[in-house]
Amino acid sequence: MIFEYKAATKEGKIISSKMEAASEAEVVNFLKKQELLPILIKKKPSFLKGISLRTIFSRRISLEDKLFLTKYLALMLRVGTDLLEALETLEKDLENPAIKEFLFRTRENLRKGRPFYESFEAYPKDFSQTFVALIKAGETSGKLEEVCQILSQATEREADLKRKLKSALTYPIILIVASIIVISILLTFAIPRIASIFEGMEKQPPLFTRVVFGLSNFLRHYGLFLLILIIGALAGLWIFYTRTLAGRKFFQNLLTHLPFVKKVVKKLDIQRFTQNFSAMLEAGVPITQALEISIETLNSLEIKEALKRVAYKIKSGKTIGDAFLEEGGVFPSVLVSLIAIGEKAGHLSESLKSLSNFYAGEIDATIKSLMSLIEPVILLFIGIIIASIAVGVIVPMYQMVSGVAQ
Repeated sequence: MIFEYKAATKEGKIISSKMEAASEAEVVNFLKKQELLPILIKKKPSFLKGISLRTIFSRRISLEDKLFLTKYLALMLRVGTDLLEALETLEKDLENPAIKEFLFRTRENLRKGRPFYESFEAYPKDFSQTFVALIKAGETSGKLEEVCQILSQATEREADLKRKLKSALTYPIILIVASIIVISILLTFAIPRIASIFEGMEKQPPLFTRVVFGLSNFLRHYGLFLLILIIGALAGLWIFYTRTLAGRKFFQNLLTHLPFVKKVVKKLDIQRFTQNFSAMLEAGVPITQALEISIETLNSLEIKEALKRVAYKIKSGKTIGDAFLEEGGVFPSVLVSLIAIGEKAGHLSESLKSLSNFYAGEIDATIKSLMSLIEPVILLFIGIIIASIAVGVIVPMYQMVSGVAQ
């Protein structure tokens, strides 16, 4: 939901803005952390009103920015650079206005004596609860440099996984787009010329041929309008997904129920969970808190509910291994076994890290096998469409030539 608010600074200046939040209480909490006094908070009722040109075209802090931030912050802290000085240096090196604004505000907050993690907490769209929890744990324990190193490795793995996904999807998407263009050109320019041959004939062509000619005629008259409509719909769906909480939830739920994608999404969730859980345990976050925070980063409702039950069982006094063992129907046996072994050996974080690496490899292999199946199916489907159009035109022409010859 989008909320509009008016608030007063300590100096009495009134500021107006808006933010995306789950409830009004979340907005109030955010304003308090920014040392602002809430005056008016109201919810934007309409989806269209909640989206402005600024929200559509405003830049976000990218994954590459976060990787650069964590990697070089860890490096600067390791060599003894002061945090404020490190942030100032990073601000000069980074180009994205969104990350530069974040670094500027962070430096201002630190000068006012506020905790480092609060700056990340003020950007919930860019930094997950896991990210904030790790920064908070590192700042509290004095291990900020180690935490930045952990976040750097996790972000690098996530960026690598996204690159592989994009690489795997590029060829099928190019193939589909190119095929649509070829078929559209065929129906718009080539078929109408052939259709004109049959206009003066008494004998009607077969039904399928008439369907092809009708489709060609429709594209000639309404093709441009249809193209604008499709582009507008795709743009609207993109905005709905990237700029609204409801949109993200809708598409996440859709993905988790698609037959072929469901398997990949489950592995992605398990990889993300083991990675985040391992990082938080390594940073010193309590087990139950680490579990509860990890849940928020997942897509699968089944895994989320199972982890909530695991957290409750651990609070009730059960061991981590036993709690996961009772949820064996949801989690793979290799995950349950390694968690139990890691807990007994006192190396739970290392076991989870190994699981994360294992599932990263599994996801890569699953995506490759899925793409190797999808690509020939797409080619076959496109071939059938083109062959059907060709046959629909060639058969009546052959009949016409045969009739003339007789």
